[in-house]
Amino acid sequence: MKCYACNCRLSPDRDTCPKCGADIRLYRKIIYASNQYYNLGLARAKARDLTGAAECLRTSLQLYKKNISARNLLGLVYYEMGEVSEALVQWVISMNFREQDNRADYYLDQIQRKQDRLDQASATIQKYNQALLQAQTGSDDLATLQLTRVVEANPRFVKAHLLLALLHISH
Repeated sequence: MKCYACNCRLSPDRDTCPKCGADIRLYRKIIYASNQYYNLGLARAKARDLTGAAECLRTSLQLYKKNISARNLLGLVYYEMGEVSEALVQWVISMNFREQDNRADYYLDQIQRKQDRLDQASATIQKYNQALLQAQTGSDDLATLQLTRVVEANPRFVKAHLLLALLHISH
């Protein structure tokens, strides 16, 4: 662990930074809590509770935004949920925090190699946004048709499934 003030390597048995003298007790607790939420998010992701995993991982990142493992896993969860653009955002931020030895580099490389997958995801998101607008303006039938196409194109797109279910319930 490194000091938040001067980036000096910290000793696990000291409560202050050896270089700048900063009190690191609270900082250590925050890092510990962030890691606990990461572990909970990892457990939920393994259990396929992706929504719960995303919530835990976002909490982990609210506590410590430089938690690279949590950020990369959140990107994977978003990707698995069909939210490719959100996944890309997390991986790019991760790379900005640490460029070397970062798994996000691999994920970004894989996405770039599958340009057609990225284009398809972009088109799917545009169709979803159109369906959302149609649903908001009262064109439920058109929205349902559009969402059916979205779900067929990307069966993992959870938000599209949820909106489609909501439209079916409202009829």
